[in-house]
Order: sequence, then C-alpha cells, then structure tokens
Amino acid sequence: TLSAVFQLIRSQPNFGIGKTVTRVTWPPDSYWTITDAKPKLDGNKGKVWGSFTWKGKEMTSGRKKIGGGLKDVWTLYPNATGKRNWVKVEAE
Repeated sequence: TLSAVFQLIRSQPNFGIGKTVTRVTWPPDSYWTITDAKPKLDGNKGKVWGSFTWKGKEMTSGRKKIGGGLKDVWTLYPNATGKRNWVKVEAE
C-alpha cells in the first residue's frame, strides 16, 4: 500500500529505524534506509532522515532529510540488500 513515509514507519518498532522505503516509480535497488524520525505532537506526521541508495550505490554520506515524504507514493522496501537469507547447514 502507498502512503507518506511517516505513515509507513510510525507503526514500526522504533519508528522504522533500519527499515527501507522506496517510491513506486524508482528503479530496483533504489531506496532510503531510515536512520532517524521525529514525530509531531499528534503522532500522525513527522520528519524522517536516512541514507539514500540509488541503483545500488550509496549516494549520501551521513544523515539526510527525506524529501517528498508527505506524498502518498512510498512503500516499504522488502529487502534492501538484495541477498537471500540462506542458512548454512553443516553435514554430520
């Protein structure tokens, strides 16, 4: 479902810090990783900061405010690393 960034992360533990969000129009491997969030008093809106990755390349150095966060074009990015979560099992 599409929402504003803060609407997506406000129900996540720790305001979604560590989670990734993307716009539906962006290419694969393009997303923000949430590093900080500051809710308004009503808890429905707030400011969100993160680090930006575009087509797999880290584009920001440090914390940057996420622009366009109020637009309803955002969704949680399922797996920012693109890696499968394989578990190695040792043979006995």
